[in-house]
Amino acid sequence: MGKRRRKLLILAASAIGVIIAGVLPFGLLAIPNPPSYEEVDRIIERGAYVQTGDRFLRLFPYPQRLEAAPADLALVDAQPRLMVKARQFFGEEGYRLEPFPSGALVELTLTMGDEGVMGLSPARPLPAGAYLFTAMQDSVYGGEDYYYFAVEPTSSWVVPPGAPSEGGRDHRS
Repeated sequence: MGKRRRKLLILAASAIGVIIAGVLPFGLLAIPNPPSYEEVDRIIERGAYVQTGDRFLRLFPYPQRLEAAPADLALVDAQPRLMVKARQFFGEEGYRLEPFPSGALVELTLTMGDEGVMGLSPARPLPAGAYLFTAMQDSVYGGEDYYYFAVEPTSSWVVPPGAPSEGGRDHRS
């Protein structure tokens, strides 16, 4: 009787495993992709932000370099200020800005701010296009986080592509 019971348990466990393996991929397909940015009033959480004027955009960190830029890149003007909030900083060598998908590194000017916030600004206005900002992770495990945004020279401040502002007007100048 013990062998028959063991066979039934193995069969039941196998059936449950097959059902889970068959259903799980469909559940994962239903999970929406997170946006590549979020507009915020001020810098509170650790991470990378783009500042244009008095507005801040919190960029979503990707754990690895993407093959293609996210579809919903935030648009910023040609002279964005990158802001990093962290417990510790790694100097200029810990942060890189480059055109995406490839290109020469952009020279950044580093400034320290208040309350664990560091600013990085391009030395010259950026040409239009997608950009990749790479930052050392502020964690025990190290590594890098990858942040994406796009420059639209006519943009007066951060806007999502095609989104109207309050009152229905476009933010772009």
